[in-house]
Amino acid sequence: MKIKSNGLEALNDREWSYYQIKSEECSKSKRMHEDVITKSSANTNLQVQNSEDNLSFIATKVCCSILIRIAAIIFVANLVR
Repeated sequence: MKIKSNGLEALNDREWSYYQIKSEECSKSKRMHEDVITKSSANTNLQVQNSEDNLSFIATKVCCSILIRIAAIIFVANLVR
């Protein structure tokens, strides 16, 4: 309240020291919070990429399985003739 009403010039040495300490703590806290948000969004992007890779892998596996079964059916059909 003192700072709002009178400005920083109204602080004595002890109050100024306390103000600087708290200001540094606040800055560090904000940076840590921003880092957490950045890491969180990076993890989310990585999870999306991994799920897309998993879907691509599953689709490829299904297609290969279908092609192998079709080839087996054609092979057996040729043996029966």
